[in-house]
Amino acid sequence: MGQNSMQIRGANGSILDAIQQPAVDHLEAAVLNQQLRHDNPVLDWCASNAVTVPDPSGARKLAKDRAIERIDGLVALTMALGLYYREPPAFKSVYGERGIVAIDV
Repeated sequence: MGQNSMQIRGANGSILDAIQQPAVDHLEAAVLNQQLRHDNPVLDWCASNAVTVPDPSGARKLAKDRAIERIDGLVALTMALGLYYREPPAFKSVYGERGIVAIDV
């Protein structure tokens, strides 16, 4: 890792686990509060395959080894949400005020 980078480790020493622990809670809250909207059948498929398990500290994480099929898309989304909530951007997005504009072609 680079000179200015910082490593955070979870209960079992994994960097991924340290990001996933609170991120699974953020993902669940976004889904339950209808804050997450998408139209991606692959993400739906990944979510339908996902299984969460507690780690030694009791926090939930996505378990690839127990998933029915692939869950990589959901893991990527979970990690992105975890990193966002750990350090939100210092600027405001234009989409926060006006939303996303869709153009039908």
